Amino acid sequence: VRAKHKEVCLHKDSPLGETILECYNCGCRNVFLLGFISAKTESVVVLHCREPCLSVNALKDMNWDLSQWCPLIDDRCFLQWLVKIKLTAQEEVALELRASQ
Repeated sequence: VRAKHKEVCLHKDSPLGETILECYNCGCRNVFLLGFISAKTESVVVLHCREPCLSVNALKDMNWDLSQWCPLIDDRCFLQWLVKIKLTAQEEVALELRASQ
């Protein structure tokens, strides 16, 4: 990233509120390295970075299923549960038509 725009703060109206995305373990804020892991026993999702936390197995002692790690960015977009995508006027009309059918 040439412009060094790799830290993200969510909007205050987002489902998670005004939050800076960072690794739970080391505090890394590079969204291109961040991903999420679900806890084995609880319904909790935690953000962890790929480097260094996931690669050095620093999380094996904790209650995380490391094989389930998924990046926050998929197909050049943030995951839909993380960031709401604003629809264009045409897309909103198309959704209204589908809902009324």
